[in-house]
Amino acid sequence: MVLDFYNVYFFEIYMQKELPYTGFIMVLAIISLFAWFCLGVPGFILSLVALLLYRLDKQRYDSSPGLYSQASFNKLKAGRIIAIIGFVLSSLYLFLVALALVADFEDQILDFPWKMLK
Repeated sequence: MVLDFYNVYFFEIYMQKELPYTGFIMVLAIISLFAWFCLGVPGFILSLVALLLYRLDKQRYDSSPGLYSQASFNKLKAGRIIAIIGFVLSSLYLFLVALALVADFEDQILDFPWKMLK
């Protein structure tokens, strides 16, 4: 009985491994935070890939949570949050670029208040 408790405790503390894509998700999410201003496309793609990899690792963790460490899961959640922020920033930037292309941003939107004063 004592030996079984020791084996379970030893396995839970020392034999748990890290989720496979945790580091890669963090790297992609952080790069997407800095790449959103490059016309939005690189940040959008990187954050989308990070979110898809998050989904794979989350499914893997949910199928057998005892195999993976809690620290690894916390890093996974942090990577998801950073990827969501990068995704939102990139999406807003892409929306503004599309708005500028469609509405001829310089003439119609930026000059609008000044035309009323003349």
